[in-house]
Amino acid sequence: MVFVQPYSRTIGRTYFPKAYPWDENVYAGSHYLKEAVRGGPLEANVLCHDAYNAHLIFYLNTLNEQGKQMKSVSKHVLEPGMKAMATEQNVKECIERDHEHRIIFEKGALRIYEIIGIHEATS
Repeated sequence: MVFVQPYSRTIGRTYFPKAYPWDENVYAGSHYLKEAVRGGPLEANVLCHDAYNAHLIFYLNTLNEQGKQMKSVSKHVLEPGMKAMATEQNVKECIERDHEHRIIFEKGALRIYEIIGIHEATS
């Protein structure tokens, strides 16, 4: 019994971590992409992300290996026809300011935009 308690705490922290509200924008994209890897819907074909994104690139690479094409691009090079996934507030504001768009999916901090055009002032 002495050895069970330390391991049960470690297992609990590893497999059932506490989720805090301020982590929503960090993990919203990961949760969406993880579900896509497991066979769920994938409505985006590009990822726009400014900050640390190794966790997202892992899922992009996995999706590409599965034959589902998705790439990471700058928010400044979006073109009509792209379906851009964003979780960071500054990225979403830039997309909404610089592009004609339609929101096709939204869950928590995650938003997927269909890029329809580029506003004249930014091109």
